[in-house]
Amino acid sequence: MWAKQPPQRLFEQMRALMTDRATGIIQVNHPRQSVLGYFSQFFIDANTAEPYTPTGILGVFAPYGDELDAGNFSYDFEAIELLTGNRYEDVHNFIAPDPLPPGPFPNPQPIPGHVVIDENGRPKYPGVVDTWFTMLDRGHRATGMGVSDSHGVFNDDREAMSMSRRESASSEDVGDGG
Repeated sequence: MWAKQPPQRLFEQMRALMTDRATGIIQVNHPRQSVLGYFSQFFIDANTAEPYTPTGILGVFAPYGDELDAGNFSYDFEAIELLTGNRYEDVHNFIAPDPLPPGPFPNPQPIPGHVVIDENGRPKYPGVVDTWFTMLDRGHRATGMGVSDSHGVFNDDREAMSMSRRESASSEDVGDGG
């Protein structure tokens, strides 16, 4: 059962299902997806790689539950999905165009050519690669992965299955994939 469970409990359940815990991996997919992403659910700051509690209206409507308490965030995973097909908007922190288009602008006003920040000085639209580099800088050695995440020949955006692919070395012969 995964609903209403803190991440560490989920990771432990996944490890219990592994045929070889020494070589099995847990990969966090879509970490910055706005609704279901692991990093988004815990509001992981791209500059610190730590969870925070948002302020303002987002703090009121954030997906809270005991399992999503900032203290329940876990780094107990070995891989992070950095690229998903042609979804590039979550790869890097969003940088304001230079020059800026005509206003009006949000507060704080974006600085042309700089990361767009929120009222607390954090990246307003954080990128998974930027967060991953911060995690690496702080000693968490998760492997970055690029995957197609195709659920058919084409997805809703008519993205071909042949976008990015994941390849992993293995001593096992897994056949022809069919």
